Amino acid sequence: MERAVVLIGVHKSGDLPRLEAVDRGIDHMHDWAKSQGIPDTSVRILSDTEGGIVRSSAIYEAVESFVNRRTLEQLIVYFCGHGVNKNYGEYWLLSDAPDNPNEAVNLAVSMALAERCKVPHVVLISDACRTAPASIRCDSVYGSSIFPNRPTGGAAASTDVFYACRLGDPSFEVPDPDVSSEAYRALYTEVIAKALKGGYPKLLEAAGDGREEYVRPFPLKHALPELLSQHIGGLGAALTVNQRPDGTVTSDQQVAWLSRFLRGATSSSLGLEAASDDSGGAGASDDSGASDSSDTPEETPPPADPVSAAAAAAAVRLAHSFDPGVIDAPAAVHVRGATFESVYPGRVEASQLTDQLVQVRLTNRQPDSSVLLHLGSGHCAVVPALLGRVATMTVEDDQLVDVSYAPLTQGNMRRKQLDPIYIEMRARIAAASRFGISWWEGASPENLVEIFEKCGESDPSLAVYFAHALASLSRRDLVSRLQLRNSRMLFDVMLMGDGFDGPVVPFLPLLSRGWALLGLLTPDVRLSAPIPHNSHWTLFADTEIPRLRELLDLREAM
Repeated sequence: MERAVVLIGVHKSGDLPRLEAVDRGIDHMHDWAKSQGIPDTSVRILSDTEGGIVRSSAIYEAVESFVNRRTLEQLIVYFCGHGVNKNYGEYWLLSDAPDNPNEAVNLAVSMALAERCKVPHVVLISDACRTAPASIRCDSVYGSSIFPNRPTGGAAASTDVFYACRLGDPSFEVPDPDVSSEAYRALYTEVIAKALKGGYPKLLEAAGDGREEYVRPFPLKHALPELLSQHIGGLGAALTVNQRPDGTVTSDQQVAWLSRFLRGATSSSLGLEAASDDSGGAGASDDSGASDSSDTPEETPPPADPVSAAAAAAAVRLAHSFDPGVIDAPAAVHVRGATFESVYPGRVEASQLTDQLVQVRLTNRQPDSSVLLHLGSGHCAVVPALLGRVATMTVEDDQLVDVSYAPLTQGNMRRKQLDPIYIEMRARIAAASRFGISWWEGASPENLVEIFEKCGESDPSLAVYFAHALASLSRRDLVSRLQLRNSRMLFDVMLMGDGFDGPVVPFLPLLSRGWALLGLLTPDVRLSAPIPHNSHWTLFADTEIPRLRELLDLREAM
């Protein structure tokens, strides 16, 4: 299999603190590439060591040169440096960021374009923080794609992403007590490099006649939290680090692989780790090499996962039943966890019935409309009103955490109660999405479409979650099937789809993670819309109401 590797290391981004473990991280991954027999002509290292500058154009050119070979079967891109997560979008900060808002790698756009690059398997490994921007300057970083913008068509590439930590968490580097106070270690890179070098025998899978062993993406992703926990525990230092790796794997679990060895001939068993020690490079400590203790100890479990616990509790709250009361209109928007101050419906009629219920006058000729809602929390949101349905906005901790829909009953015009099994399933999906959990992992894309075709007319918000899931599963070709009858396509369905350019509602992304993609498909929206508030579903400060009213009038008139 023809493979190529791009290794990116950025010690210093703007005025952010200098990261000391970057060189060692690059060395670890370079050693792995050499141990796999990947030639130097297929490895590019881009680092700011010795005062260099890492620019997005240089990364793009390196990636493009490999893509243009047209014979490449796997491309691995590794990054060690500062990162931020802005509205659920990941950004790798390069040397000139945040001063230059383009000098960052926009992972969402890069992954979307990677699917079109005709390299069957793309792997991104990120040893970077996933915390919210700590300053307004970082919040204004938009970043660039490192993959070329090729035409759509043909089979989409499988794109696997390995993150050093969970959404909202930092990726740690710690001093190495075995070397000097100036030497630091990138914990996550040490572990994933050791795994890729065959240092954890339980991850090795025999194939064919048993003469070869593989490290495959899916088992690696699920083993990394425990492996990192064991690694941190074995450092013998009083650390307060609680770092849990995460990732997204879409490649074929039975076919895709990251490392291949002849049986019993892993890099560690061949002594390559010891060679690294002698050179003073990545393997300068015993942790990076294999030994009798290279297997995962059984007695130390990984730390409890507070994110999963928080998502489970949030799902219970979302599934809690409620009744907004009698609705004397063909459409409505209801809020829980907040109150409405006012409503601006654009070209349709609307009235505020209570401080938590707004009625919207839609007709068969106008079956949907964008509605601007001012919340008592000091925020505002644009939500689609849909004929024959009531939308429910759920607000928690100054975030719009979910928007769901249910049909209006005939006659007494109340919110229809949906199937409890569906409500629980949807609540789990919404909560997992909010906390950055890949709820769709292992799901059948066709099955997601079938569920929408059964339930989507009652609750169109399912299309939003499923569109993002199908895109993550590299099945954008199925997204167009998440279309409602007698209504415009929801914005996120258009955004995550494969070339759709028809009318949409509303005029901006519903899930905040969609904002990272606006530079790819709809740059006019990104340039004209205000910067959204940190929220699962798109939310703005109420100071942006005049601008949003102007945009609503403009877009609804188109």
